[in-house]
Order: sequence, then C-alpha cells, then structure tokens
Amino acid sequence: MKSQKPVPATILMELKNASDSGEDLISLSVTLYQRGYIFVEPRELRRRIGQSQYLELICTFVDRHAVQRWWSDSIIQKNHRNAFSKLRRRPKIIPSRDVIVDVDAIKTCSCKKHSSLLLQGASIVPTGALICGECLHPLPNYAEPKGLDVETWSRLHSNVYDIWLSSGTLEMWARDQLADFDSDLNKAARKIVTKAIKHYKVPAFYILFVEDGSSGKCPRCGGKGTTSDWQKPQRVCKRCKIAYYT
Repeated sequence: MKSQKPVPATILMELKNASDSGEDLISLSVTLYQRGYIFVEPRELRRRIGQSQYLELICTFVDRHAVQRWWSDSIIQKNHRNAFSKLRRRPKIIPSRDVIVDVDAIKTCSCKKHSSLLLQGASIVPTGALICGECLHPLPNYAEPKGLDVETWSRLHSNVYDIWLSSGTLEMWARDQLADFDSDLNKAARKIVTKAIKHYKVPAFYILFVEDGSSGKCPRCGGKGTTSDWQKPQRVCKRCKIAYYT
C-alpha cells in the first residue's frame, strides 16, 4: 500500500533570447492540467524579477512521478515543440511552498497492485476519478492507460449531479441519468469499468446513485451484494459492477 503527496513547485524556463515575449508558453499550464500532471490553478506565467530571460510557472504537480514524467509526455512535446525550441535548456523544477491545495490532505495512489477500483463522479478532491481499493487514494490521471478517459466521465457526472442539486427544469432528467442503470451516463460508466477490469485485472465498480438508500440490497438486481473495500459506498454488486450506499 503506497500513496504520494502533491508537489508544489515552480517550473523555471530560460529563454535563449531574453527579449522573446514567451507568449508561446502561456498555454503550457493548460496542457499540463489536461494531461493530469498538475492541479488547476489560476496562476499566470511571469518573468523572473531582475532576470528577464527566465519565465516562472507556479503550479502543484499531483505527485513526484508527475514531476519526473511531464517533460517526456509525447502530447506535451508535440503541442509545445515550437515554444520549447526557444528555451536554452530543459526547464528546471524548483520545490515551492506557494500552493493553493492543502498538500497534507491530498494523496495519490502508487500501489503496484490494486485489490479493486472504484470509478466516482462529483468528487470534491481534484486528484482523480479512479480510486484504489488498497490505499483508498485516487490513481493519478497521467498513469491511467490511454483511452480509459475516466476524468472526462467524472466531470460529466459532476455536471449532471450539480443540475440535480440545483433543482429546476432539468432536475428529473438529471436524477434519471444518475439513478437509471440504463441511462447514457451509466452506460458510459460501465464501458470504463469494463476496460479497467481488462487492463488492471481486478474487480472494478462505479457508483450508482440511490436517492433513498438501498437497505443493503443491490439497487439493480436486488442481490445481497458484498462489503466494499471503501468505507463509503459500503456495498458492491459484482454481478452488476456497481457500488452503492446503504
């Protein structure tokens, strides 16, 4: 059982030409976030005071592996090839204390093996949507296999959940998307879970919304279910691949 903490840092980039605007590198933080290497933060790229050839990007990497791997990411290299060609050398990562998130409260999974996996949406912790049943921490997005795309589904789930919470015209539609086993949202979840089972070779589940509790029975098939690896949700149904609250 292993977990890692986020790494607050400054990405220091030295321009070959100090008079270069560096505007090509403004979008780097967006790509880093989209690829799952950093937390989203409203921080700007800025010149280093007194050293105009240096650009600083303050961010928080999700873990130390992200610090080591982001530079070799093929998508990042492809998207920013022209911008990187204007740098004198590879950017330097400087540990920092200037952070937005509480690093003591956030951890990511680095287990070599997982006992089970849980796909979740509407997460209040921005670290990942696939939770390890061994350490109970999320797998970092960058470490997931290509095509699994759990973060896209999790954001969609969160949006639908917010619509349900806010009530109004689309409340019942949102509830059906969350609670109906055959809704488009839950069908997409099962596809992800099936891919996760095939890739990681462990049981995987997703949370099926149950508004009034389930009395311990699977809300889909009515089976007894089994105790989950997580404190919440408390039960899982291996037949239906769902996790649910009691």
